Amino acid sequence: MRSGARRRSLLGARALFGPVAVLLVWIAGSAALAGPLLSATYIQSAYGGTVVRPGVGATGSFDGTRFTLDPGSAFSGTGCIGFVAGCSPLVGTQFVPPISRLDFSFGANGALSGTIGQASIPVASGIHGTAFVRGRFAKMTFTFLTIPLNVGATSVIMRPTTPSATTLVVTVFGDGWHLGQITATGNTVNFSARNDVMATGGVTVTAAGNTHLNLVSLTRVKVRGLTANYLAFPTYLQLTYAPEPALAGMLCLASIGLAAAGRKRRPAPEHSRS
Repeated sequence: MRSGARRRSLLGARALFGPVAVLLVWIAGSAALAGPLLSATYIQSAYGGTVVRPGVGATGSFDGTRFTLDPGSAFSGTGCIGFVAGCSPLVGTQFVPPISRLDFSFGANGALSGTIGQASIPVASGIHGTAFVRGRFAKMTFTFLTIPLNVGATSVIMRPTTPSATTLVVTVFGDGWHLGQITATGNTVNFSARNDVMATGGVTVTAAGNTHLNLVSLTRVKVRGLTANYLAFPTYLQLTYAPEPALAGMLCLASIGLAAAGRKRRPAPEHSRS
């Protein structure tokens, strides 16, 4: 009796060892793989308004620690902020006349990589584009300033290519991407102090195992001349990654292990002697 039960136990263990061994090999091979990028969204804000660009076609991966993003031209497109039909409206503020709106055009975009342990993600070449400061006078619209953008690039100075009045100098200072909280102090408008501007990034994981990264950057705009403005505009880069392949394998292996344990506890049926 005992030898028969022991033989059945060994046969069951051998039958279970095959798929478990295959799973272990598969997990070991997929441990170096990473979950792919599911979605990417770029959000440019200014004066309370926002321009949202979905990153259709962007690629990237996340292995639990390190993440990558290769947007290519995924964020390409246009948008505008201002009290103009079709634009994102300003919130609680108005442009100083004759300025009436901000137009944005985004094209080729730089890639980035980092780890979730980094408070700041250094990027040499950020999301490229152009900001157009539009004015309106006597029912005619004109371009007051054209500013090349390199958003997310670390310590980059962006100067207007359109000549402005000698009494007015505009400079845009770039900032890298951050996963923590960042604050811009010393903000002024028309020589008067304004509140600090704060933006917060972070990492969250959904019940399905997807990882959301919210990267933030604070672009500073300095205006000197007839007025003295020092402003900060937060920008957001929201990335969502699928779970790592190894995680799915571990969950499958755990299910098989629980099923095997339950089978082992189940008593064998007794056969009556005839």
